[in-house]
Amino acid sequence: MKKYLFLVLVLCLVTGCQNNSYKIIMFPFSNEWRNHYQVNVQLDPLQRTYHSQIEITLKNTSQDVWNKIVFRDYPSQFKDEKEGSMSLIQNLMTSTGEPLDYRRLDDPTAVEVILNTPLAPNEIFTFSMEYQAYVPNLTARFGYVENKAEIIDFYLGNSLPILAVYEDGQWVSEPYFSDGECFYSEVADYSVAITAPDDFTIIGTGDKLSTSRNGNQKTVTYEASSVRDYALVIGNNYQCVSQIEDNILYNSYYHSANQTIGIGSLITLINETKDLNRQLGRYPYQTLNTVETYMEMQGMEYPQLIMISQSMHGNESTIRHELVHQWFYNIVGNNGYQEAWLDESIATYLAENGLSEQIGRIDQSYGEYPDENSYVHAMYFCGGSMYTRLANRFGKDKLMMILQEYLSAYAYSETKTKDLLEMLIKGLGEESLDIFKDYFDEDTLTEASVQ
Repeated sequence: MKKYLFLVLVLCLVTGCQNNSYKIIMFPFSNEWRNHYQVNVQLDPLQRTYHSQIEITLKNTSQDVWNKIVFRDYPSQFKDEKEGSMSLIQNLMTSTGEPLDYRRLDDPTAVEVILNTPLAPNEIFTFSMEYQAYVPNLTARFGYVENKAEIIDFYLGNSLPILAVYEDGQWVSEPYFSDGECFYSEVADYSVAITAPDDFTIIGTGDKLSTSRNGNQKTVTYEASSVRDYALVIGNNYQCVSQIEDNILYNSYYHSANQTIGIGSLITLINETKDLNRQLGRYPYQTLNTVETYMEMQGMEYPQLIMISQSMHGNESTIRHELVHQWFYNIVGNNGYQEAWLDESIATYLAENGLSEQIGRIDQSYGEYPDENSYVHAMYFCGGSMYTRLANRFGKDKLMMILQEYLSAYAYSETKTKDLLEMLIKGLGEESLDIFKDYFDEDTLTEASVQ
């Protein structure tokens, strides 16, 4: 109790405990159809595996008849890593118990399910499976780290099978790569129950509903609405500090020796979220977590949960960058492989200063850049510089108003380069093309400029 009261005092000193009178844009959840995932996960820390029972209810929202569906099985990407293996898919069947055939495509993370009966537009289909994945020994967004004897973290980003996006008459299944965002998904609802040994802390996307215990095991249940992915962090050396501000529960999870950093991260999380609420619109969920990890990458965003490396836990710009993705990636989605600038460039701009001198194409897919460094330079530094130049020339307030309009127009849907670029050119005027020509192909600009 004393620690909690001290934390409240610190937060009041930092945030001023003020009631703000500014108007904040809201993002109410859409009434449009959302696919639903009902999941039970059982972690086996000794075997470095987890077993899941999964039921997926989906709707054919296209104008085409579906003879198959495709889902992504990202854990199978790590089949050749230490202790990794191809995930096991068993008992794949319809809600009426009919077995379903499936096959893996050339990319093992893409799984094609053959439908026994074609699914017409607007029809709903439910199927289920048993799924077991093997967690590799990696300091990554999907992997486990044993920092010392019997102290272990499991980072389970993109760990559940997820429906691919059906677009332009085909299922999109871009290749996986480990050093950037290559994911693409629609918002969905998740009901997830996770079981692990009682001494493990379970951290997941969504709002925690309950915790129950059975012997030396415990089960934590979460509900998440209108999120693009589901992520988990499970470890037996975590502590947590929490605070409720403006009806949002903020949690900062830290390894037990790093309480000071954990408290600092919570303060940063709250302050940066409040600032982004003003600039972009109110964070629409009730829970937001930051989690200290041993990942090699500085941070990784997931809905309602951001993983931060130990070296960057508490770092303002890193936390802010990953927070921006709650708006740009989660609220408004995009194909991270094909058009990463749509979320990475704005996240870099809003988290960094002094990026006004970098010029280069940002409208290419990951595969079109000659190497990893070229891709990173383009998406982060060139894209961030572009926004800095636009703000310097046309004013940051004007730029942010356009970005707010973009978020409101496309909330909980997916966009393309043309959608955002068209709004920017229209809002800033034709003179903005002097800047955009340093970052986009002429054909890209012509398509976005045509009204």
